[in-house]
Amino acid sequence: MEPIAGSDQLEADVRSSTDEATHVVFDPAAIMHVIGRPELRDALQAEADRGNAFIYAPGTDGGVTFRLLFNREPSPEVVADATPLAERRRLHVPSGRLFVAGAEHIFAGPGAPAAPEDFALRSSHDGGSMRIPPGDYRLAAR
Repeated sequence: MEPIAGSDQLEADVRSSTDEATHVVFDPAAIMHVIGRPELRDALQAEADRGNAFIYAPGTDGGVTFRLLFNREPSPEVVADATPLAERRRLHVPSGRLFVAGAEHIFAGPGAPAAPEDFALRSSHDGGSMRIPPGDYRLAAR
């Protein structure tokens, strides 16, 4: 996991991979009750509706690179080439550990970790993570 950036602005590319055509941006502390519990897959959408996760379902399997920008706007070139996916949504990041991974990786494993800080992806191919200051963020996905 990358350290918290030293400045107020941050830009990072985080790769995610899925075999179920669904990627999720989340803090494990915000969705702890569904991690490692495949019987609660339907609850993930409810968590996204509450601002505890962001779900991107492109309709195909494979990898996607998310460019994450904090406290800065995307360049005009990115805005011109991008298709808006979500505007002005809240993303709750209570622990400051932000993950991007295929949805199946949230439910994989022997069960829920004992604490949010114990959550880890099994492989770097599953997705990525970074540290940001804990808090609520305005999400605009393109």
